[in-house]
Amino acid sequence: MSEHRYPSQALRGDYIRAGAGMAVCGGLLFAAGLDGIAFYIFTALTVLFAYFGWRTWLRGATVVTVDDEGITSSGLMRAKLAWHDVNQVKLRYFSTRRNRQDGWMQLSLKGNGRAVRLDSHIERFDAVAHRVHEAAVTQRIEFNATTAANFAALDIGQDRGGWGRPSEWTAAEGDGDGPDHTSVREGTGS
Repeated sequence: MSEHRYPSQALRGDYIRAGAGMAVCGGLLFAAGLDGIAFYIFTALTVLFAYFGWRTWLRGATVVTVDDEGITSSGLMRAKLAWHDVNQVKLRYFSTRRNRQDGWMQLSLKGNGRAVRLDSHIERFDAVAHRVHEAAVTQRIEFNATTAANFAALDIGQDRGGWGRPSEWTAAEGDGDGPDHTSVREGTGS
């Protein structure tokens, strides 16, 4: 069994952005005595930054536990997903720059009406991704092209040490959820 948390230094920037956004937008809202359309715009922005801060706090309070039975996310947004119930796995990369460097990955698992999501800022993300990939291979879950490429970017699923996928499996050309606006880690896009 292993436990994984979001380190405070990984969340610090998000807290600063949320606080600064609320202070600037909320400050302008009240100090300038805005009214009309400007009032609604700055109110919406203040609420948006507050929501972002709340979501950051939720991530900081989350503990993800991985064991032989499955994966559990505790905190306010609790979810437990047994490995044998997993029927969908997505690994997406979100870039913060045009050159597709500097970004983060989001790993999503679904099954039995439950979902667990975590991002690459969590401690030992690679270990969690390896275990999720192993469960997906055991369940014979096919990945979309983006997910397969992102696992490959983490050196997972490369036929090393039992992490390969059977050769007759093919990556799906999409997931049926509409356009995928994410890019694979190597910048090939999809």
